[in-house]
Amino acid sequence: LPHDFEFQHLGLLTPRQIASVLSTCDIFVDYSTHQAMGLTAMEAMGCAMAVIVPKRGGTSDFAMDGINAVVVDTADHAECERALDRLVIDADFRFSLRERAVMDIARCFPERAALAMLNAIFSE
Repeated sequence: LPHDFEFQHLGLLTPRQIASVLSTCDIFVDYSTHQAMGLTAMEAMGCAMAVIVPKRGGTSDFAMDGINAVVVDTADHAECERALDRLVIDADFRFSLRERAVMDIARCFPERAALAMLNAIFSE
């Protein structure tokens, strides 16, 4: 990968530091080929960031393309580039995703998943 851009390596961060860093950003991009759960994308959404996430994996449980996130086929480099370009250029779209992401991700608290599991195990 090219390294001809300015960057800062923050090293190992605590959860509080991660939230602090994410809260200073507008866009979070995850171009991995498969995302098991998408926990960092969830945290980014909770910090009011517009997110791009892969179609494959657990992000389908919370990311709705064009509503609270941008969902892409990460094997399609042109699609990934178009998605990022749109978020950078279209401030209204970026803001609408950020606003909806905060509301939607608040419904994904850990106890909800635990309750669903308990209901599945112990329901009649």
